[in-house]
Amino acid sequence: VGLIASASSSSSPAALKSSLLRLVSAPSPPARADVVALVAELEAINPTDNPATKNDLLTADWSLLWTGAASAEEDELRRSKEGVGAIVSPSARVADEDADKEKNPLGRSLSTIDVNDGAGKPFAKTVANQQNIDAFNGVVSNEASISLFWNAVVLHVIIKGRCSQSDARPDTRLDVVFDDVSFKLGRDKESASNLVTVPLQWANGGRGPEGWVEVTYLDDTLRLGRGDKGSVFVTARRPAGSSK
Repeated sequence: VGLIASASSSSSPAALKSSLLRLVSAPSPPARADVVALVAELEAINPTDNPATKNDLLTADWSLLWTGAASAEEDELRRSKEGVGAIVSPSARVADEDADKEKNPLGRSLSTIDVNDGAGKPFAKTVANQQNIDAFNGVVSNEASISLFWNAVVLHVIIKGRCSQSDARPDTRLDVVFDDVSFKLGRDKESASNLVTVPLQWANGGRGPEGWVEVTYLDDTLRLGRGDKGSVFVTARRPAGSSK
């Protein structure tokens, strides 16, 4: 509460961004209401007009820091809608209210994998989640990296797709269609061995999983969005040349 009150006392985008990033990076999962409140404040002062048209700002590798529904009611609605898209889409850490793995489809649980052996050493642990966007060429991918067997090897889950400005709201919304999901094994994603690639055209009447993302805040370091299934996304631009 103190963090939100402190951030709300100033309309400075820098202060709000700092508070949001500190909150979603804390060791314990943040309260959904706190994250959503800061997201809403930043959305209200979005510095970028028509963000879905700004290919130069959208194009980047984005670390997916947090995702969750705006409320418990919307989370129930999201669960009923997600279907195949949730199963194959890696996601970031979820709000504490979403942490019940029995209720989470695989896609929203990838980021919460943290399994220790009897000695307290990590047997399986998600170590990275990111969204990559090439808006100039209309290409997107969602990726999760999971350390396995006491950090002996890394499993990379990569879902690739296409994006374009939405006909319904071309200035602020991107339509997304997912084409396939790949599973790679190796320390480094670029040199990892491809175990299997699964085409997704069998889903959704042959079109593959699809949806849209409303770009609600965009600058050179932070991107916020809201999806058609009710999800809120917090992403931060990864430094150029950073390891994937």
